[in-house]
Amino acid sequence: MNRDVENNVLFKGDRCTIEYAVRQNGNMPAKKDIDKLSWQEKIKLEVLLEKMAKMGKLSESRFKHFKGKIYEFKSGQYRALCFQDTKSWVLTNVFKKEKNKSPKTAGARAKEIMKEHLEK
Repeated sequence: MNRDVENNVLFKGDRCTIEYAVRQNGNMPAKKDIDKLSWQEKIKLEVLLEKMAKMGKLSESRFKHFKGKIYEFKSGQYRALCFQDTKSWVLTNVFKKEKNKSPKTAGARAKEIMKEHLEK
């Protein structure tokens, strides 16, 4: 499994690549969000992302459609939002899900980051 965070790639597997979205200013919001997690939560999420890169799919309890072109990886209370760009899943942002609903701002933020990333 290759890992090249310098060039925004988190995991490169046999089935797909997991990478960070890069904004116009060079920031990678999902990387910043993941770096803020406790080491235990970070490891759980990264194991899930690496599994996706190796196998190309996960159970619906771990990965599902969120809204529009946005999908979500689910690790405990944390959600990593992403979109597909050819054979890559591009991470936009990560948030902690409170109660039974995701914050409305999380999806809007993911959509904005996706738009910026694709315009580069």
